[in-house]
Amino acid sequence: MDDEFEMPQGDDVGIILHPHLKSGNEMPLDLLRKWKEEGKRMVTVHFYYPHLHIPYVIVDNFVGGYLATEHLIRS
Repeated sequence: MDDEFEMPQGDDVGIILHPHLKSGNEMPLDLLRKWKEEGKRMVTVHFYYPHLHIPYVIVDNFVGGYLATEHLIRS
């Protein structure tokens, strides 16, 4: 996503969003709210907006590190 905030068009489009832009700014909440109301399919990465009810994925370094170590010990 660039600073123009243009989302691809089409019913088969799903977007994975990292709300921090290359410019260092955050994506405007009103834009996320608009896309949500329009029924756009999107998931945010490492950011959670509970009031917008957008699905999200957050990296958990502690558990990830534990599971990676456990895997290596078993190998």
